[in-house]
Amino acid sequence: MADHILIFYGSYRSDRQGIRLADYLVRSFRERGAEPELIDAKAVGLPMLDRMYKEYSAGEAPEAMETLAAKIRAADAFVFVTGEYNWGQQPGLKNLTDHFLEEWYWRPAAIASYSAGRLAGAHASVAWHGTLSEMGMVVVSSTLTVGGIGQTLDAGGSRPAMAGPRCRAAFRASPTISPGGPRRRGNSGRRSPRLTELPSLKGAKASILSSDHRAGQRPDQRGHAHRQRAQQDHARHAAPDRRAARFRAERAQHRQQDQRRRGCQIEDPGSG
Repeated sequence: MADHILIFYGSYRSDRQGIRLADYLVRSFRERGAEPELIDAKAVGLPMLDRMYKEYSAGEAPEAMETLAAKIRAADAFVFVTGEYNWGQQPGLKNLTDHFLEEWYWRPAAIASYSAGRLAGAHASVAWHGTLSEMGMVVVSSTLTVGGIGQTLDAGGSRPAMAGPRCRAAFRASPTISPGGPRRRGNSGRRSPRLTELPSLKGAKASILSSDHRAGQRPDQRGHAHRQRAQQDHARHAAPDRRAARFRAERAQHRQQDQRRRGCQIEDPGSG
């Protein structure tokens, strides 16, 4: 039996771009044999929180709230697609989530964050982890973060065919763990990366990186860069010691020269 996965998205903005990531997840989960369903907070249209679902008597809750509660109870897992507003959570998605409590209990939940810049909504992802855990969900530690959402995914939620070499390299270099079994190890001893479409809710890991630093670099190249940085750090820390030793030697030499000029030869302190 296929897993029924609810994918929640909460932006109310007119020119929202995070819907691309939500559509991407819906399509990718369906390709893997699951039964995903997009829950768009803007389309559901719950009011600002006044009474939680559990505070209504049976049959008295608004129709949209009653329908959504039934879907949440029947779901096998959840994915929360979130942007970042001033280091915080999207109010639309938070408002929808707060209408329910017991309906969330003991189901796995994953967080997929995005932003127009390179931080990829990381602050919001951290904030959501604690919130979802407090509401009784089992939040997987792996997260999906997408930076540069407008360039990474097109309006249909697909990777642009002409996104450029950096974008394609970022997808290839994503450090993912595929459910397809162990992978061979590269020259550096690390697991060689392989593209998977999205994270598994049973602990698999995916991260779509838009950073130019890691895009296109093989593990052995990253190891070489790390060694170079370590050598530079060592040289930088050792430089003050060398300067101090040179200063002490020059000072001792000046003292000896001064004593000779006064006609009083001193003993070399290193000869004793």
